[in-house]
Amino acid sequence: MSRPWNLTLLSACCALPLGCTSAYTEDAGTELASSQSSLALLSLERSAGSDTDLPHLAASAKVARFRGIDGEGLLKLLGAEPRDLESCGAAASLDEDVSASAQVDLLSVGTITVRLGGTQHSLAPRLFPALATTAAGWFYAGGLELPAQLGGNEEFVLSAAGEAGQGRFEVLGATPAEVQGLSLSGVPIEADVVLGRGEAAELRWEPEGAGDRIDLEIVSGGSALSCAARDDGQFSLSRAQLRLLEADDNASLVVRRVRVLPVEMAGIETAYARVATSRTFLLPIK
Repeated sequence: MSRPWNLTLLSACCALPLGCTSAYTEDAGTELASSQSSLALLSLERSAGSDTDLPHLAASAKVARFRGIDGEGLLKLLGAEPRDLESCGAAASLDEDVSASAQVDLLSVGTITVRLGGTQHSLAPRLFPALATTAAGWFYAGGLELPAQLGGNEEFVLSAAGEAGQGRFEVLGATPAEVQGLSLSGVPIEADVVLGRGEAAELRWEPEGAGDRIDLEIVSGGSALSCAARDDGQFSLSRAQLRLLEADDNASLVVRRVRVLPVEMAGIETAYARVATSRTFLLPIK
């Protein structure tokens, strides 16, 4: 039995064809029990630069018309892992028992334009390789380096003119601020901290309290732990959760402040944008 779509995603303001507002919520997921509908996922992620690298922007989009597949299965298929707030789990893969009747058609909405920090980038639709003979069609992906002075809270615009009478949209908003003041069990994360798998740990940071959420991803060897938390400044990792990870001197922690916002897209029943600002830290695991 499929559950309703009321999920946060580990994978903008309300966008109207002729205008835009700035409302957003902590969880802009929607409750859809139908196994036949249409869905658009837009993603914009700004990665903080290092001492040697400039900040980087990654953008992607998938616009799907689907049938014969439940909401959670569709999100996994499209690479947007569903995760409830205040929970963690090992990275999941698409179930192999997808119904033979499931069909996902990925649609083109023409060229998508991304404007951020005085830069502009165009995403053209590219042919999507079939996934288990279930999904086929078009997807969008691209990236570019950003000016070094950008540090979060930059205004952005995502837009497309649409194609064949569907997919027209415009999203105006601002990227979330970078996560600052991150510490692990009281030790600043930059201070060569080590994460032990044998005991619980607590992450703390400076909260923004603006309705965003925090996504945490720890990658260690061939294992990964993904968590979704409220942006309230603290999150606890249990011993049982940490035991899912392998020991690795080169493990990493990715911390994202994420804003999920509903979008109105012509001809598409449900659409939303996932806008994130991320930082990556070395986090050895013993």
